[in-house]
Amino acid sequence: MKARIPSLHCRHRAIIDREVQTKAMLRSKLGTLLVISAALSFAAGFALDAQGSIANLELWIASAVLLLLSGAVLIVLGQND
Repeated sequence: MKARIPSLHCRHRAIIDREVQTKAMLRSKLGTLLVISAALSFAAGFALDAQGSIANLELWIASAVLLLLSGAVLIVLGQND
């Protein structure tokens, strides 16, 4: 009976480690998507500004910067796990 306890503990630990790795990978991927979204938002904002179709370029850039920062934070959190 006592021989099974360490093996169950090792299996449980392996499952927890795998879950942590999966969460870190998802954070990194989501962070990458947010950074890409920020880059596309910057490009769209400048394109619309060049056409005169956007009223508040500063607001557009501020939202893109927030996307960029949140993506960077998620990438760093994913790398640290």
